[in-house]
Amino acid sequence: MKKITSSFEKISLESWEIFANSCQCIQISKSADGRGLSTGADIDFFLTNQFLPEKMGSDFEKFHKGEADVKIAGIPASFKTLRTRGDLALSWSKNPTHKKDGSPSIDREFLENPLPMIVYVRESGRWWKNGPANPSSNSYIWNQKIRSGIYVADLSEASNYLTLKSNNKSDSIIDSKDMFRILVDAKRSGNFIEIPEPDGRFRKMSFVFE
Repeated sequence: MKKITSSFEKISLESWEIFANSCQCIQISKSADGRGLSTGADIDFFLTNQFLPEKMGSDFEKFHKGEADVKIAGIPASFKTLRTRGDLALSWSKNPTHKKDGSPSIDREFLENPLPMIVYVRESGRWWKNGPANPSSNSYIWNQKIRSGIYVADLSEASNYLTLKSNNKSDSIIDSKDMFRILVDAKRSGNFIEIPEPDGRFRKMSFVFE
């Protein structure tokens, strides 16, 4: 985790400010509440095709194998983004046991030998005023503020308590309470890079997503 975090720490504050404002433009162009599937996909594209290759240089490598999106400092990792509190899907496709032709489907066992997960939280805030109704642990201050920034999360540690949920679009969803714990643990371990929230310096930007 530390090697990945160290690579992110090399990026200047000014660069992160530009990144945050660029992501805000993507968010505004895609969805009124910034929670649409295309918002996350386009921020992922911008980060992995333009921002990180330019800012990290040789520390960055595109790497799409299994659940990996990138390699940072030679380490495969996945990338996710959240606006504020919410569940997080590890995949947006359901995985039935068999394909339409009858052949076995791919078995995506996310919590067996999981990769590091890089999470960009776009807005700071308290996820609960006093805490969730049924907190999953007493070891956390549930009304503490989650800061905007990059969290390098250790899913192998989190897999000890994670149980993935399902909905009509995915069978691999991390509940918001577990997501909170993952982010807090990453910050406690020193695997967090704070990124200022956007200041609105860019009213509109043009992107090409291919």
